Amino acid sequence: MPLSAANPAAPRSPGASGSGARTHSAGPAAKLTRAANASPIAGKSVVFALGSQSCSGTTDSSGVASCSLTPTQAPGSYTVTASFAGDSGASANSDSKPFTVSKANSVTSMSAAPSSPLVFGTSTTFTAVVAGERPGGVTPTGSVVFMADGVLVGSGALVNGSASIATSSLGAGSHTVTATYGGDAYYLGSSGSQGQSVSCAANISGYFPGELVVTKSTCLTGARIGGRVIVKPGASLDVESSRLEGELDASDAPGTIRVCRSSVVGRVIVKDAGGLVIIGDPGSAACASNVIGGSFELRGNHHGVEAIDNTVFGAIQTSDNSGPGPFPGDQTTISGNHQPAPAPTPIPNPTSTPASTSGLSPGSTLASTPPLGSASFAAAKKTVAVSGNGTFSYAFSASPLAHGNAVFETDRAFAARTRTRHRRRLALGHGAFLAAATGNVKITIKLSRKNLKTLKAHRRLAVRLTATIDGHDYVNHFTLTAPKPKHHKR
Repeated sequence: MPLSAANPAAPRSPGASGSGARTHSAGPAAKLTRAANASPIAGKSVVFALGSQSCSGTTDSSGVASCSLTPTQAPGSYTVTASFAGDSGASANSDSKPFTVSKANSVTSMSAAPSSPLVFGTSTTFTAVVAGERPGGVTPTGSVVFMADGVLVGSGALVNGSASIATSSLGAGSHTVTATYGGDAYYLGSSGSQGQSVSCAANISGYFPGELVVTKSTCLTGARIGGRVIVKPGASLDVESSRLEGELDASDAPGTIRVCRSSVVGRVIVKDAGGLVIIGDPGSAACASNVIGGSFELRGNHHGVEAIDNTVFGAIQTSDNSGPGPFPGDQTTISGNHQPAPAPTPIPNPTSTPASTSGLSPGSTLASTPPLGSASFAAAKKTVAVSGNGTFSYAFSASPLAHGNAVFETDRAFAARTRTRHRRRLALGHGAFLAAATGNVKITIKLSRKNLKTLKAHRRLAVRLTATIDGHDYVNHFTLTAPKPKHHKR
């Protein structure tokens, strides 16, 4: 007596129920009929087998039997077999059909300990848990990649479906941490995210006159500190997009130190830190490099140091630094810090009455509104002559102690003397600057041979100067004149 197996549901992978190409459990069905007249046979047991797995069902009045089983095979093509053992009224029979197992959806969830809000300088552990979309399947394997605000934090291998990383590198503010699972032989990839806010016991923005003594977790965001900053033992400091008009002295066993996209007029010294030290790390820590007007000293820091691509006008002195970087697999990295030439005249620290963060209540904020810096061209020359060796100097005014970058280029496009006949501007040169206490800035540029030749050919070039200070562009125009030709006596 014939037994026909219906095409069973094609499960994506172990662990859920449903039908169609995106199910997890199979619901195979078979119909048992009499050979003579194809009439259905009810009340008979049919066994379904998929490899070593099996389930059974009883035929209904239409002769159809079905059951549910959860495949544990890896995704691929298989065969499901329906078997009727036979009895006194019907002979044994079986039938087989193709059966496809494909990957299942996964779900990634995240948690953090301690949870948000996090006090700056405190390490937090992010944990990702990966599971099948529906319960009952195999445990996902593979790895998870963690990103903070789109920047790689690190990765971790799944152990019993979870992976964790610990970091103390997040700066003050709101962050989005994302865990992305890449999938494995059984599961498709997925991702989950979590918001994480980082705050300080004391928060300072705008202008803060005089010296600042840091005694607790302190965040400087868009701040301008009128004197030096002293960090006391165990206190943590986060400096973001700020300017310190004195030195940064963290030489007495501070906690965590982070300085990003900021300028310090005097020296920076960090010694014997009890936490991670990040002073510029444009890559993994998303901490833009800084400008340091004095010396840069890193000594005896053994909990990880990242100091990369900072512009330092004084001496760079580092010794006895070690420890892991901000993320798993990182190691202490001090590289790319460079000294521009010529170095400016050292600027003394302003003298003032010190202020301390010890009297601030947790989460309190100090703020006022003076601008961070600007440039002025009121007294700047309109015409500048180039010397015979291709050098010229340009002077202008800026806010006292302002730092920035000046870019010189031809103001108008001109026809290049080539067959291409295209029109283009010339980049003449650029230089970093740190304004004196009087606000005077003088930049010297030496033209390349090619640019000097172009100037001599045109005799005069309109020049555009763009001075960038604290993210703002200040533009001036002047004329550059060629050196006078030499006349040889006969």
